[in-house]
Amino acid sequence: MEKQKHQKLNKDQIITLMEIYLSEWQHRDSMLWQQVFKYFYVTLIVIILPNIAEFLKIALPPINKKLFPIIGIFMAVMFLYVGIGYALRLKAIGLTYTRMMQLLGNKKYKRISIRNRKEIKYGWQPSL
Repeated sequence: MEKQKHQKLNKDQIITLMEIYLSEWQHRDSMLWQQVFKYFYVTLIVIILPNIAEFLKIALPPINKKLFPIIGIFMAVMFLYVGIGYALRLKAIGLTYTRMMQLLGNKKYKRISIRNRKEIKYGWQPSL
């Protein structure tokens, strides 16, 4: 196999790529929060449904009421798996975006780290 040659990107190409990665990050962030709220409320409703069914005048099927919390816990575990997947994808795109910023080279274009106590007064403090 031939080695692929990597061409050096100019600043305009890097900024264009950064715009693409930023829009992907925004999309993934909004999807994560949509999923968090949807799964949370559905799980909460499933868990408390037997307790509020009479108040809402809902006729539940003749199944054991202890099954609802078990289903809710199962749904919460499944959501944890899905949520971790969304969070890891969001982290990956964030790291990629950070790498793109580092390609710009000039310090004035780079993001200021929260660990920089000189510029951010109450920045990251490991002693807490």
